[in-house]
Amino acid sequence: MAINLEDVLSQETKMRPELNENELIIEESKRPSINAEDFDMTQILPESLSQPLYPTSDVIEQEIEDTVTPEESAESLITIIDVLQASIFTFLGSRKIKKKYPEEVMERFIAVDIKDMSGEELDADEQRLLQRYKDFEKRYDKLASDMPFTEIERQKLMPAALIMCRRNNIKINTNIAFAVAMVDVLSKRAIKVFGA
Repeated sequence: MAINLEDVLSQETKMRPELNENELIIEESKRPSINAEDFDMTQILPESLSQPLYPTSDVIEQEIEDTVTPEESAESLITIIDVLQASIFTFLGSRKIKKKYPEEVMERFIAVDIKDMSGEELDADEQRLLQRYKDFEKRYDKLASDMPFTEIERQKLMPAALIMCRRNNIKINTNIAFAVAMVDVLSKRAIKVFGA
């Protein structure tokens, strides 16, 4: 059954009779008293339900800290340093390589490369220019691939990083470790795409 709002609003409002002071006091005394103890839910609920239904952030943080070993923290620390140094030194090295060529030469390199990729025929001067551009790309790729730590360098850094993490109680939680690993993987691609 649908309620017609117009019908409800068109009805006369029933007024409550006025009460004198004595009747108001009696009316007040009929109200139930409410105490804070009435709302203590631990008395009503079983103990299993009085605990939070999901872990709190303090519990989650404690679980994360307990699961991170000094070895994992040391590995994450080395990865953080590697990502930073590879990004910085690759950027600086690429700038140094690019400074060897004036801007207009770089533009000509790119124009000839695009012409070659589109299948157009190149004259002898453009062939020579294309070869110089390929040499530039090889130097840049070698620079970018030489920047990250080698496995031998990581092994040399690991004992010192492990000692530091143990002595200073350094814990790099798993979320940061994952983020660092992701940045490491993506930064290598970004350097290749945006660096050249």
